[in-house]
Amino acid sequence: MGLTSSDVVDTAFALQIQQAGGLLLEDVTALQIVLRRRALEFRRTPSVGRTHGIHAEPTVFGLKFALWADEFTRHEARLHETLTRVVVGKLSGAVGNYGHTDPDLEERVMSQLGIGVALISTQVLSRDLHSEFLNLCALIAGTVEKIAVEVRHLQRTEVSEAFEPFGKKQKGSSAMPHKRNPILCERLTGMARMMRGYALVGLENIALWHERDISHSSTERVVFPDACILLDYMLHLLFARDGWSSSGHGAVGTDDLPDSRRAGLGKDTARIN
Repeated sequence: MGLTSSDVVDTAFALQIQQAGGLLLEDVTALQIVLRRRALEFRRTPSVGRTHGIHAEPTVFGLKFALWADEFTRHEARLHETLTRVVVGKLSGAVGNYGHTDPDLEERVMSQLGIGVALISTQVLSRDLHSEFLNLCALIAGTVEKIAVEVRHLQRTEVSEAFEPFGKKQKGSSAMPHKRNPILCERLTGMARMMRGYALVGLENIALWHERDISHSSTERVVFPDACILLDYMLHLLFARDGWSSSGHGAVGTDDLPDSRRAGLGKDTARIN
């Protein structure tokens, strides 16, 4: 047929991205539902708003969840748009000029596979496509980290306004078992840093020599499966077993502590009035 190995490999890679992206879409959709429900649940729970980490004005705790839900709504739209752009295949041959292949055959094959056709390619698909997907994964992980950092602050001893779930037999520390550490949210924070590293690799892979080299392929074998699996794990850690309730096992179960929030408001009553 006059194909090069990258015709097959890159097209198969697109199918893998399509499948992985579909699973991530399911995660993002499920998380939105949970966030919206919790936003309504806490819509009348008083809380202190903070800017620069300092008490500002009164607000409601549910607004935090509404904000996070809104961000994930955008992530869902971005995933749909990115997958439409990125999930494309090619059969354009050794240097992308159809020297021994037929564009009509390419269109028929991609139509049967249910993916798009790359408008122009070299021996490989342009890596800006793959970089876009990895950067979107890092962007979604950034919102996950945003939630985790918020809960970590609210769980501090001197704040005590929300806690991630903590099992009855769970211990905070081998040396200090009385502690209730935000270990799940700290884990999410660390994993978000890894996701940004994967995104950087995707950016580095864009500039290949001429019609291709293979400096991208070794890294993609690592970063793509790792990034997709890790992001899927991070999203599941947020809403696992309906973990946004105090009885769940998600990372940010946020036990409701309205008395603590009112106490926080009371500290600045004079200033607010």
